[in-house]
Amino acid sequence: MRQGYMRLQALAKSRKLTARFNAQRSLVINVQRYCRGFLIRRWAQQRMVAIIKVQAHIRSAIQRMRFRRLRIEVCHRFKLTLYHLDTYFDAFIVP
Repeated sequence: MRQGYMRLQALAKSRKLTARFNAQRSLVINVQRYCRGFLIRRWAQQRMVAIIKVQAHIRSAIQRMRFRRLRIEVCHRFKLTLYHLDTYFDAFIVP
């Protein structure tokens, strides 16, 4: 009878400890989950900032190239226009 009681007591204690262990384990898992999520979000945010900076530099370089081309084109057109105006007015000048 005494052994049965001891076994029953050990079983109850074992279940109580198992429940306590599982509760603590789930708390630790939740803390790890939130911590890992925070770290991943922070990492992703840093990478996003870096990506945005690279994109901004590339876009500005592309715009600078476009502006140079446009400026050259406008200057070329303006010179042609001046040339045509000069030749137009030269026709009216009587020597």
